[in-house]
Amino acid sequence: MNLVNIPSFRLDRRTFHTGNIIPFIKKRYFRLIYGNKYPYALAFADHKEIGYYSLTPQVTLENLKEQFDFCREKGGSFVLATHYWEFNAKQCYNQNILMGDVFYEFWEYVSRLGNINFVSVNRIFES
Repeated sequence: MNLVNIPSFRLDRRTFHTGNIIPFIKKRYFRLIYGNKYPYALAFADHKEIGYYSLTPQVTLENLKEQFDFCREKGGSFVLATHYWEFNAKQCYNQNILMGDVFYEFWEYVSRLGNINFVSVNRIFES
Protein backbone atom coordinates (compact mmCIF):
# COMPACT_ATOMS: atom_id res chain seq x y z
CA MET A 1 0.00 0.00 0.00
CA ASN A 2 1.34 3.43 -0.93
CA LEU A 3 0.55 6.43 1.23
CA VAL A 4 -0.13 10.12 1.03
CA ASN A 5 1.62 10.58 4.32
CA ILE A 6 1.13 12.36 7.57
CA PRO A 7 4.58 13.66 8.44
CA SER A 8 6.40 11.72 11.13
CA PHE A 9 9.13 13.32 13.20
CA ARG A 10 10.28 10.32 15.20
CA LEU A 11 13.16 8.00 14.71
CA ASP A 12 12.48 4.38 15.56
CA ARG A 13 13.87 1.00 14.60
CA ARG A 14 11.71 0.88 11.45
CA THR A 15 13.50 3.99 10.19
CA PHE A 16 16.78 2.11 10.21
CA HIS A 17 15.35 -0.94 8.44
CA THR A 18 17.15 -1.61 5.18
CA GLY A 19 15.56 0.56 2.53
CA ASN A 20 14.05 3.08 4.94
CA ILE A 21 16.97 5.20 6.09
CA ILE A 22 17.75 6.75 2.68
CA PRO A 23 14.24 8.15 2.09
CA PHE A 24 14.17 9.39 5.68
CA ILE A 25 17.48 11.25 5.18
CA LYS A 26 16.35 12.67 1.81
CA LYS A 27 13.21 14.11 3.35
CA ARG A 28 15.04 15.61 6.36
CA TYR A 29 17.92 17.00 4.30
CA PHE A 30 15.52 18.61 1.82
CA ARG A 31 13.61 20.35 4.63
CA LEU A 32 16.87 21.53 6.17
CA ILE A 33 18.15 22.99 2.88
CA TYR A 34 14.90 24.41 1.44
CA GLY A 35 12.70 24.80 4.52
CA ASN A 36 9.91 23.04 2.71
CA LYS A 37 8.30 19.64 2.22
CA TYR A 38 9.95 17.06 -0.02
CA PRO A 39 7.85 17.26 -3.22
CA TYR A 40 8.64 13.83 -4.67
CA ALA A 41 7.47 10.29 -3.99
CA LEU A 42 9.77 8.46 -1.60
CA ALA A 43 10.39 4.74 -2.04
CA PHE A 44 10.64 2.96 1.31
CA ALA A 45 11.41 -0.75 1.71
CA ASP A 46 7.78 -1.85 1.51
CA HIS A 47 5.83 1.14 0.21
CA LYS A 48 6.00 4.62 -1.31
CA GLU A 49 4.99 7.90 0.29
CA ILE A 50 4.41 11.48 -0.76
CA GLY A 51 3.59 14.50 1.35
CA TYR A 52 0.48 16.60 0.91
CA TYR A 53 -0.86 20.09 1.47
CA SER A 54 -4.15 20.52 3.32
CA LEU A 55 -7.04 22.77 2.46
CA THR A 56 -8.10 23.77 5.97
CA PRO A 57 -9.36 27.01 7.54
CA GLN A 58 -5.79 27.79 8.65
CA VAL A 59 -4.55 27.93 5.02
CA THR A 60 -4.62 31.00 2.83
CA LEU A 61 -4.81 31.16 -0.94
CA GLU A 62 -1.42 32.87 -0.98
CA ASN A 63 0.12 30.03 1.03
CA LEU A 64 -1.28 27.41 -1.34
CA LYS A 65 0.08 29.31 -4.33
CA GLU A 66 3.52 29.64 -2.72
CA GLN A 67 3.66 25.92 -1.91
CA PHE A 68 2.45 24.97 -5.38
CA ASP A 69 4.94 27.28 -7.07
CA PHE A 70 7.76 25.78 -4.99
CA CYS A 71 6.78 22.23 -6.01
CA ARG A 72 6.51 23.30 -9.63
CA GLU A 73 9.91 25.03 -9.53
CA LYS A 74 11.47 21.83 -8.15
CA GLY A 75 9.71 19.62 -10.72
CA GLY A 76 7.83 17.83 -7.94
CA SER A 77 4.25 16.82 -7.29
CA PHE A 78 1.70 18.86 -5.38
CA VAL A 79 -0.97 16.82 -3.61
CA LEU A 80 -3.89 18.83 -2.23
CA ALA A 81 -5.88 17.10 0.52
CA THR A 82 -9.46 18.29 0.84
CA HIS A 83 -12.58 17.32 2.77
CA TYR A 84 -15.94 18.28 1.34
CA TRP A 85 -17.31 19.35 4.72
CA GLU A 86 -14.62 22.03 5.03
CA PHE A 87 -15.69 23.79 1.84
CA ASN A 88 -18.32 25.66 3.87
CA ALA A 89 -15.90 26.43 6.71
CA LYS A 90 -14.75 30.02 7.12
CA GLN A 91 -11.10 30.87 6.80
CA CYS A 92 -9.50 31.63 10.18
CA TYR A 93 -7.89 34.84 8.92
CA ASN A 94 -10.96 36.24 7.20
CA GLN A 95 -14.43 35.11 8.27
CA ASN A 96 -15.85 36.38 4.97
CA ILE A 97 -13.95 33.79 2.95
CA LEU A 98 -15.17 30.20 2.67
CA MET A 99 -12.64 27.44 2.09
CA GLY A 100 -14.59 26.39 -1.00
CA ASP A 101 -13.82 29.82 -2.45
CA VAL A 102 -10.13 29.35 -1.65
CA PHE A 103 -10.22 25.99 -3.42
CA TYR A 104 -11.88 27.37 -6.55
CA GLU A 105 -9.53 30.36 -6.72
CA PHE A 106 -6.57 28.01 -6.31
CA TRP A 107 -7.99 25.73 -9.02
CA GLU A 108 -8.32 28.72 -11.36
CA TYR A 109 -4.73 29.77 -10.60
CA VAL A 110 -3.33 26.31 -11.34
CA SER A 111 -5.53 25.83 -14.40
CA ARG A 112 -4.19 29.02 -16.00
CA LEU A 113 -0.60 27.83 -15.77
CA GLY A 114 0.89 25.95 -18.66
CA ASN A 115 2.40 22.49 -18.57
CA ILE A 116 0.47 21.23 -15.53
CA ASN A 117 -0.76 17.63 -15.41
CA PHE A 118 -3.62 16.65 -13.13
CA VAL A 119 -3.15 13.00 -12.18
CA SER A 120 -4.31 10.49 -9.60
CA VAL A 121 -2.13 9.75 -6.58
CA ASN A 122 -1.49 6.25 -7.97
CA ARG A 123 -0.01 7.84 -11.08
CA ILE A 124 2.45 9.80 -8.95
CA PHE A 125 3.70 6.55 -7.44
CA GLU A 126 4.28 4.99 -10.87
CA SER A 127 7.25 7.25 -11.61
